[in-house]
Amino acid sequence: MIRRTIVRLLVLFVLAVLVLLTVADRLTESAASHAVAVKARQAGLLAADPSVTIAGFPFLTQAFRSRYTEIDVTTHGIHRSGLRLETVTGRFHGVHVGLGAMLDGTIADARVDTATGEVVVAYADLDAFLRSRHLTVVEVGTTAALRITGRAKVGKATVPVTGPVTVTAKAGVLTLTPSAAGLRATGARLTATQAAALATALTVSVRLANLPFGVRVAAATAGTDGIDLTGSAVGLAVPVPTDAAQTPAP
Repeated sequence: MIRRTIVRLLVLFVLAVLVLLTVADRLTESAASHAVAVKARQAGLLAADPSVTIAGFPFLTQAFRSRYTEIDVTTHGIHRSGLRLETVTGRFHGVHVGLGAMLDGTIADARVDTATGEVVVAYADLDAFLRSRHLTVVEVGTTAALRITGRAKVGKATVPVTGPVTVTAKAGVLTLTPSAAGLRATGARLTATQAAALATALTVSVRLANLPFGVRVAAATAGTDGIDLTGSAVGLAVPVPTDAAQTPAP
């Protein structure tokens, strides 16, 4: 009887300790995430704190080692070169920084093993960007293929023109390039020379520089909801010029 009571008390004690440790773990992780978010907002000149996710459990074990498996930092509604970016995410793997430094927000010099960046451009935002050029981009079917539509001068007439478009990214520049071979004009027959000239005229390039968290886009694919850009990232919080600050959504 006494032994059973002792065993029960020990079990309850262990459970209580585990609960306290879990609560402490979550509270510390929450405080660290908030500190990183504040620092990232200040350094990236953002309008609001980004969302921060520190992967891995327990958090305290990572804190004691001063190495975190993965820290993701995401912000929304960034504007660059007149184009709204739905999300910008920096993923930092193997982050070496002490818990004290993280809680103080002094993380700019944290050593990171590897880092990647992700950017999503919604098709609605891309269409809004192209409106001033009298162009639209729409998905074709369910394959995430894109088609660009607009009006262009063919001979002496201005006629509707449409054709498939590919998206690419290189050195921080997003480019939409129509296929000359696929371009079609309503009420006019395009020669190869005219099609090539139209493809060049309808090509759209957007420079995506000074992104938060040091994100640098290098590749692009057309997704089901928008254009997905991927690349590298440097530093958990990289200061950028004042003119690259986040602008409020219109």
